[in-house]
Amino acid sequence: MSNILKNGLNIFKNDIKTIVHSPFVLLVLIVIILIPSLYALINIEANWDPYNNLNQLKIAVVNNDVGYLTNGTNVNLGENLVKELKGNEGFKWEFVNYTTGMEGLENEKYYSMIEIPNNFSATVYSIEEGNNAKRSQIIFWDNEKINPVSPRIINSGLDQVQTGINGQISETIASIVSTKLHDVGVKAEDNENDFIRIKTRLNQLNDIFNLLEPILEGSNITQIVPEEVLDRIEYLVRLVEIDTMKVNSIDYSELTQLANINPEDVEYYIQSPVTLEKRSLHPIDNYGASVSPFYICLSLWIGSIVSLAMISNRVQRKIKRKNDLKQEHYNEDGSLSVFFGRMGLFITINIFQSLVMTVGLISLHLQISSIPLFLVTIVYIGLCIITIIYSLISTFGNVGKVMTIVLLVLQIPGSGGIYPIELMSQFFRIITSILPMTYAIKVFREVIYGISWNHYFYNLEILSLITISVFILAILFKEKVDKYSKGFENKLKESGLF
Repeated sequence: MSNILKNGLNIFKNDIKTIVHSPFVLLVLIVIILIPSLYALINIEANWDPYNNLNQLKIAVVNNDVGYLTNGTNVNLGENLVKELKGNEGFKWEFVNYTTGMEGLENEKYYSMIEIPNNFSATVYSIEEGNNAKRSQIIFWDNEKINPVSPRIINSGLDQVQTGINGQISETIASIVSTKLHDVGVKAEDNENDFIRIKTRLNQLNDIFNLLEPILEGSNITQIVPEEVLDRIEYLVRLVEIDTMKVNSIDYSELTQLANINPEDVEYYIQSPVTLEKRSLHPIDNYGASVSPFYICLSLWIGSIVSLAMISNRVQRKIKRKNDLKQEHYNEDGSLSVFFGRMGLFITINIFQSLVMTVGLISLHLQISSIPLFLVTIVYIGLCIITIIYSLISTFGNVGKVMTIVLLVLQIPGSGGIYPIELMSQFFRIITSILPMTYAIKVFREVIYGISWNHYFYNLEILSLITISVFILAILFKEKVDKYSKGFENKLKESGLF
């Protein structure tokens, strides 16, 4: 046991000496040490406080409210809400018409759209009709295809906006109710004297009829009651009719409406007079489906790295010497021959990776708009990814492996796969346009959630352009860079650690 420990310690000491005396080995080990921290720090920083950048999310606001005529004045509560939103810095509001808003939502210019309907003011003022009061609605449109998290983030922010809107509308409703009560009070006050006179005269008539009743029983009224008394009765009746006509001229519906209102309904109405009706342009079945484009691309990228890590991208042929059949040595082919020849193997592996993944996703019942199109797309994007990774690793060797891993780390927060890129720091907002996964994810979103051919082909073209550019640069510089990368790898092999 002591010899085992002693030999193990000697091996460790020799490894340390090798590292200290070999700059190449030391450099590679430093990179290996830094990669986990790079992954952790970049992603933690990127997700540090995405909600602090909500004012970067564009939301369209459409005001279709035509207003409401009350007491000779046209009131437009929709315009009041627009003024309120202009002072709200929670999101990046853009005030447009309906057509522009819907086109922007479909074209992914806006993450959401708020639509104030044409009857918004009229619905709020329906409180004037008593029991026919209706709660107003504001329509909230979203496009879940743009990003899996943005609808949930925006919903959270809109809850606060809705609270502010309800507060503003509640003030309007309180004013309406207060005005109605004041009007009822004024009318009651103006007609108070008429009510009193009618009551007094009816009492007088009642007293007279009570006195005459015993006398009139079985007798002719004109023989018993003096004509002056009959004239007096007729005069009182005429006065009562006049006062009654005055009172009848009052709109009693306005006086009785408030009495018919259910207090609980009014309380509920005033607490939340405006509701948000949520509509989705491209509804998604579940959260798993919403994040699937990101994880599909991530899996294809990792699968390509694993393939190139386990299978050598360099080709060596065994050639037996004529004079010595037992001895063998390896003769390496030309750089470009190796590049194209070995690439076929990795492309084949990648195609099978894509096919197996497609079968698995279908078995999970992933929401897919077209299975044939999805199959073609995943194979094509897989080929783009393996081409990029193979070109980098084949040209730069171990340095290329590091480059592909660093690219992977940057693309996790920088591709907008989970959080909207507008919520990320400025650095990621700048580099997102040159990252392959940015466009690959968008292509998958089109295929899975509902195809928009303009977006599909645009993102596919950009991804293809990035792939072709990397491929061409690899061909142009491979032979020039190859001798340096081979020398670097030989130095690592000599260390006995790689």
